[in-house]
Amino acid sequence: MFSPDATSQNTLSLRNPRRRPRNPSGDHLGSRHATKRRKRSSLTPSTFEGPSNNLKVNGHLGKANGDHVPKEQSPEPSLKLANITEKTSLAVRHKPTKPEKEKKAVRHAEGIVLTKCSQYVVTKEPNVPDEVHDVIRGKEPWQARFNEDLGYAIIFTYAKAIIWRYSRSDSKPSISRVLTIKLPQIPIKPKDPLPLGTLVHDSCAGEVALLVLQHNGKINYWESVTGAAHADTMRQKQQGIHGSLSGLLSKEVVNDVANAEPDGFLLTTNAGRIIHLSVRDSQGKLAITTELLRGNGSISGGLFDGFRNPFSGSGWQKDIAAARCAPSKGKSRRKCVVVTKQCILQIWDFARHSAKTLDSEINATQAILDSVQPLSHSNKRGELQAIDFAFFPSQRSDQPDSQHILLLVGLKSGQATSFFLIELNLYGGTLHVNLVRPVTCYDQAVEDDRPWLAARSRVLLPHPAHTAIINFDTFYIMISLAQVEEGPSSQLKRESDLLSEPFQDVLFFARDRDFHVVGCTIQSPGSSSDHASCLFLVNNLGLVQTSVSQANPEEPPSARRAALCRSKIEQAVFFGEAPSRLFDFSRNLSVVDWQSEEIEEAALQINDSILNSKSPYVSAINPSMEHQLQDRSNALKELIKSVNRWTLKDSTKWQLLWSAEKMAAARAVWQAYSSHLSKRDKLQIIHNDEKILLLREALDMLSERHKHEARSERGETDVVRHYFVNDIANIELVVSWVAHALNELYREGLQDIVKQALLVNQANDIQISALETAYRFREKNAELYGIPRLSIEDGIYTGSYRDFPDIWTSCAENVVKVKDLAVLSRECAKENAEPTEDNQEELDITVLTKLASDSARLASLACQLFEERYRFLKDHLGATDSSAVSNFQDDYFATRRELIVRLVDVELPAEGIRIAEKYDDVVALADVMSQSLSVMLERVGNETTPEDEVAELMTKFEQYKEKIQTYFQKYGLRWADAYYTQKMRDGSVTAVLTDERQLMKEFLQSKPNLLKIKWMHAVGVRQDFKEALQDLLKVNTMENNIWNKKVELSMAKLSILAAKETQQMNEDSVQASMRHADRRLAAIRIQEQLYSFTRPLLRTALDHQAETDLAMESFAKSLKKRPVLAEKLRQGLGKLVSRRALPEEELIDTLTLMTCPSHALDDEDFAGKRFFLALCVVNNTSSADIGWSRLQQQLIWRRCILQDDWEQMNNTEYKADEAVTEQTEGTALFKTLLAALSEGLSDELPPLPPSELLGDEINPAALRASPRFHSVPDATLEALCKDLAAEASTLARVVEKGRLQSWWPGIVDTAKSALRRRRDAEGATLAQQEEEKRKIEAKLLGGELPNGLANGVHHSSSPESNKDGDGDVVMG
Repeated sequence: MFSPDATSQNTLSLRNPRRRPRNPSGDHLGSRHATKRRKRSSLTPSTFEGPSNNLKVNGHLGKANGDHVPKEQSPEPSLKLANITEKTSLAVRHKPTKPEKEKKAVRHAEGIVLTKCSQYVVTKEPNVPDEVHDVIRGKEPWQARFNEDLGYAIIFTYAKAIIWRYSRSDSKPSISRVLTIKLPQIPIKPKDPLPLGTLVHDSCAGEVALLVLQHNGKINYWESVTGAAHADTMRQKQQGIHGSLSGLLSKEVVNDVANAEPDGFLLTTNAGRIIHLSVRDSQGKLAITTELLRGNGSISGGLFDGFRNPFSGSGWQKDIAAARCAPSKGKSRRKCVVVTKQCILQIWDFARHSAKTLDSEINATQAILDSVQPLSHSNKRGELQAIDFAFFPSQRSDQPDSQHILLLVGLKSGQATSFFLIELNLYGGTLHVNLVRPVTCYDQAVEDDRPWLAARSRVLLPHPAHTAIINFDTFYIMISLAQVEEGPSSQLKRESDLLSEPFQDVLFFARDRDFHVVGCTIQSPGSSSDHASCLFLVNNLGLVQTSVSQANPEEPPSARRAALCRSKIEQAVFFGEAPSRLFDFSRNLSVVDWQSEEIEEAALQINDSILNSKSPYVSAINPSMEHQLQDRSNALKELIKSVNRWTLKDSTKWQLLWSAEKMAAARAVWQAYSSHLSKRDKLQIIHNDEKILLLREALDMLSERHKHEARSERGETDVVRHYFVNDIANIELVVSWVAHALNELYREGLQDIVKQALLVNQANDIQISALETAYRFREKNAELYGIPRLSIEDGIYTGSYRDFPDIWTSCAENVVKVKDLAVLSRECAKENAEPTEDNQEELDITVLTKLASDSARLASLACQLFEERYRFLKDHLGATDSSAVSNFQDDYFATRRELIVRLVDVELPAEGIRIAEKYDDVVALADVMSQSLSVMLERVGNETTPEDEVAELMTKFEQYKEKIQTYFQKYGLRWADAYYTQKMRDGSVTAVLTDERQLMKEFLQSKPNLLKIKWMHAVGVRQDFKEALQDLLKVNTMENNIWNKKVELSMAKLSILAAKETQQMNEDSVQASMRHADRRLAAIRIQEQLYSFTRPLLRTALDHQAETDLAMESFAKSLKKRPVLAEKLRQGLGKLVSRRALPEEELIDTLTLMTCPSHALDDEDFAGKRFFLALCVVNNTSSADIGWSRLQQQLIWRRCILQDDWEQMNNTEYKADEAVTEQTEGTALFKTLLAALSEGLSDELPPLPPSELLGDEINPAALRASPRFHSVPDATLEALCKDLAAEASTLARVVEKGRLQSWWPGIVDTAKSALRRRRDAEGATLAQQEEEKRKIEAKLLGGELPNGLANGVHHSSSPESNKDGDGDVVMG
């Protein structure tokens, strides 16, 4: 069928033989009716520019003609490449008429930035017509191709082709039409491939031509797309050339077509064959010619060649990765490069209308492996495969016929695939590797083989070729080809690891939106631009431009890595959730690739740039500040969502959270300000002849140290907007400075109470909106920032604050100013509720009500701030300055109670109750309840109160009473404590004493200071006399007043008797309790005797201090050299004269240390028996401290001995026995021994001889062993021991000089003898009295009555005989 010489004969003439006959009559009707000759289309070669040819099908690359041929379209076994054409009239000879109205292209003006960073920017192009959008976003299958030379793109569906201009070059203005060409209808099935075609410039016709190849081999070529678009199907046949591509193998289809001008097109099939298609013959006439390219040239032979050629030579390559034609260097010749997947490179030479020759064929496998293997992740030799290549836009070799290409290869090793870009120079059958760039930003998993399909992977190398872009269908990679200029400096940097790896980045399409690249091309930005730009047509989205700037190859690695980290986070933040989102930025931020420290540093930098509007992605000037703040808030939210996959430090988490809180607070403050701004004219707050707003004044007063100064010369005239744009990081200053501004305006003369109230109302709005919003935001979003939700209570963090900086919400200034504003708001509400007569204006009732309610909200906020501040101070200062923390807590509790309770003043007790319940402040709660009930009762009792209000008050009163009952159940003893304390504070002691609740008993038991009420409650309510006895004894122990002690002990004895009567105590307990009470009463009686002895000497004193001084002058003369003992005596005498009870030790010291003056009135010989009384105090002490008792006995006997001059008494020369005995019996020692023996005290406390008084040394350690001296300072103990040692030294001298040890037995015997004589005399007197009694009884029986008993009066029972020196009745 095809003979070798058929090459010049296989083109049929396609001129239409039918011509219009001449008019035989010779008239000119034909000319009269002939249409006016039309001009050719305005489309010329200079009209176009642009992209590269690329094939995509139905949203995916490489599916143009599918992988099979329908059975009914299967070709014959022989390879028939004949050109069968239909005879048509040429389009260049007859142009169709224009339609009545041209269709204007409707553009989408949505130049949206999809992502950008310092290295590149990706935008959605706006110049995509609606017709194209309908196809892109529709469900009909489609594919697309670009022609970068013409600047046009074409979309194919089964039924039509849509052509539009995509280039926006200023040098080539866009046409105003979108061309739609109806394709010839052929039978199709659902899985049939879409038509394949390309746009070219037909140099002969001077028009834009279109080649279309159908899946069944039909070929359509129109040398004018304008004519084809405006013609119907019949006229299309007349305007174009049509034919068929037959002879294909079973399931063999054309899968790519490349422009091989000036001599046709280069076709590649899925069988790995290369076919050259020409549409003009050697004479320039339209004719379809096909040639199969072989290793020894092209063939278009006959029958026998059809059987031989498919299986011989290079025409059967099987796996072609890509076939491209190099940029044309002449009008008649062109070089084409074919790369197989096995890395075999062929260079073909195409000459117009001549044989196609294979210049060279190079197997580059080994050379490439040797280049990439050292850069591979694996040491094993992997499987190499070529994927795609691109020509460099400019010649980089001295040889004019060399081909300079950039080849993309994949190396599969183990479970991963690595990709490499290799710069190759092909010349004269040789290959030279200039550069190898490993793709480090992406590794292909072995189970995903999509990138191995060459039709889906494309290498783009736009001018000026400093960056290559690799398209992988659902993502693309940008790789810098820039190289460091070699030199000593670069060598040193390379050796020191100071050179960065070449810039690389990958952008993944969003998986959930089914995005795929359908077509892509390079874009020529112009000779003056240094940006490398490409265009991608993405299904379901539109046309996307990527423009990459040249990377600095000498940038330090650390700086580049930090910049790359920041840019990836910024992309996720600012573009990750955009409505037109194309990319999935989360895949760019891998936890494996980036360390937490790098992420933290970048996140904090981005955070600060957003807060201060310094980020290039934040618009500093926006007509709507609300929108600007919202955008920044959204950015901060996306920031934490992008970085919370890493383990961030707590300080970083909180820093990011606080920034987001500030932004939320700023939005709330701006909304409040906007509300104030809308009412500015209505409010008429005039100051300095200007209508003012508080926020504006506050920010104007704020120091320049805390804000960016607005400069009017730059047009920055709005202080408020300027602050919100630049200084939200210091938003906490707004909270405090609105309160400052109120004070400043007052000092400047704005003192009208109504105007002040309006400004206070604005301050309330600002503080409340800022802080309430911040705390709500914190509580709601804590988990997003990695902070456990349970660790936030009411917006306050309950964990440790040790590593935290100062918290912005509760900084010291805010704590004070919020509390102050709460008080001011409450006072303004009270003051304006009843205007004075001088007021000409009254505050609006709604503002008045709002001031009151705001005071409650501010009170609650103040409590929050105090609570948070206390936690912060406790963790920061607790170990170093606990007193400061304690003082702050005390201030907090006091302030909180005042804020809560004072809400009753503005008729908001319910709010006070709510806050008190919230913070479990039962003290404030009890106070609020008490005051509320009092106010209710007062208003009910007011005659002017309306009846309906009285009824409402009574209902509320009962509700409050019921609430009080519930508090007993809810809070238990805490509430009882607060409630009963408040009752007693209000004077309602009777209500407490009659309360029969068990909690009342527990309350009294928990209050030692209420023991007096407790014993009365025990007697009056519960009849518990035993408990009353215990309470009275406890009270008596703590009582200081001597009279009260006597009464309490007397009441205790009555309680003992009552308990015995009610059988609450047995007899033994009664007797023991009575003895205990009697011993205490005995000590009181001893103190009364001491007071009676000293009182006559102190009558001239004017007050207790004078009495103490006078007593010291009278009774402390012997202690002038013993300061500690003198001070102990002063303390005892001071309490004695002020009628305070003396503790046992002080009573003993007072009795034994005093020196009785000779002129003192002593009718009962108190001076002689005071040492005995001191021994009685020791004997009556219930203390189990044996050491203390022993020490007190030693001191008593020692001081007793030292009262007399034993050296003089030892001198008995010229003294009779009676004189010596009388002298001995006059000593204090004798009197004390006699009294002790007389009262039987010597049995319990035996007298201590002098030897025992000198044996034990008293030192601080010995004293410290006694519990009574545990709290005494060491210096005091040392001084006391010094004075006691002086006493011991004096005693030793007395014992030695006065021979007291020898006198001791005689003195004891003399005392015993005197006691026997006294008892004998008392016995005789008693016997005589009994005898007289018998005589009197005998006389009574005889009727005689002595005069002394005539009236039955017993003077010993006179009331006067039972009174002390003050006239007080002696109890017990």
